[in-house]
Amino acid sequence: MASKLRIGFSTAKARSLMNQQQTTIHRRADLPRILGISLATIDRLRAAGAFVPARMLSDQAVGFLSTDIDAWLASRPLAQHR
Repeated sequence: MASKLRIGFSTAKARSLMNQQQTTIHRRADLPRILGISLATIDRLRAAGAFVPARMLSDQAVGFLSTDIDAWLASRPLAQHR
């Protein structure tokens, strides 16, 4: 009888790890291409507290996590057909 190889976590845990989205850090200048809105609009949303928080990458550089951006997009209302 062949023995089964045991891995340090369950099959469910392995599936969960495979399904997790890899987090990418996006710089401010990349956001218009990613989101389809201008930097001015992004800056207005940030000033109003209506955008994802920036993460400090260094003393002078900030970035935005892709998972935060995806959650923000999912929270936006659906457009009404005109």
